[in-house]
Amino acid sequence: MSSYIYALIILDLVLAGYIIGPTELNISLKYYDSILHFVAGVGIGFFVYGLARSFTPSLSRGKSVLIFWILVVGVVWEL
Repeated sequence: MSSYIYALIILDLVLAGYIIGPTELNISLKYYDSILHFVAGVGIGFFVYGLARSFTPSLSRGKSVLIFWILVVGVVWEL
């Protein structure tokens, strides 16, 4: 259940970054969009991991599986 909470927090921060970042905070970094895309991929990775754990309870091997899923989804999201 905690991976869903992490995903919700991360994706809310990304949404806030897209909404108020460039306009209200005058953030004009060259790679701002790429940074938010990567962080969104991490949030979606947490969500996919939580979803996979819901359907496959034996998927609780630890942090290595979590890190693997987060990196896979983050890389696929950026492609």
